[in-house]
Amino acid sequence: MKRLLLALIPAVAICLAYEPGSRAVSTGAQCKEGLTRSLETISGIGDASKKQMAQELRRHAYTDLKSGEYQDCLDKLAKIDALAK
Repeated sequence: MKRLLLALIPAVAICLAYEPGSRAVSTGAQCKEGLTRSLETISGIGDASKKQMAQELRRHAYTDLKSGEYQDCLDKLAKIDALAK
């Protein structure tokens, strides 16, 4: 029993260490997909000032994607969706 516990502790520690990274990959993919969808959303905006703001937000979201700040990217994409409504 003691050997089993000694074998499980490192395995659990490794799983916990890699878990946040898998979440970041998922969020990064969501950001990338959102950037693709945002092109269509922006093209549907009729008001020129809102469209310009949305394009600027998209540029900043792309920068966030490249720098690994995925949550900021998703926040900007949500603002683009709000401008489209």
